[in-house]
Amino acid sequence: MTASLPTDRPGTRPGRLARTCAPLVFATFVFLAAGCDSKGTVSGQVTLNGVAVRGGVVTFLGENNVQRVANINADGEYRSDGVPLGVVKVTVTSLATTVPMPRTASLVTKELHGLPQPPAAPPALPRKYANPDNGLSCTVEKGEQKFDIALTP
Repeated sequence: MTASLPTDRPGTRPGRLARTCAPLVFATFVFLAAGCDSKGTVSGQVTLNGVAVRGGVVTFLGENNVQRVANINADGEYRSDGVPLGVVKVTVTSLATTVPMPRTASLVTKELHGLPQPPAAPPALPRKYANPDNGLSCTVEKGEQKFDIALTP
């Protein structure tokens, strides 16, 4: 079975319907393909008082609540693909959480005194940077760009 274009009458060459639809389908494809490039890539380093932030999350908030998230690595670096173009708000949150230890924790830790201690959690970031209205923003353009984030207490 072979594929054929729609015709006005069976057994005839492609008719008016095919001639009308072909440019419309092509224009739709071009329009959709052009929209695929309307995002950028943002990368950089997050510091607090000049020291790299070890771990956390950078969030880019665009129009219509479009969000892109990037993890901060141990060197304070992040990279986010697909960030919407234009001015976006930026939030930074840490992964550090404070969990109260149970009263029996001291008994357990006495017995484990010979084992190596886990690495210390990174310090918590100031809470103000978790708020989208913290004053941090970035103008995203097509392609890749660098945006370093210097936080202060």
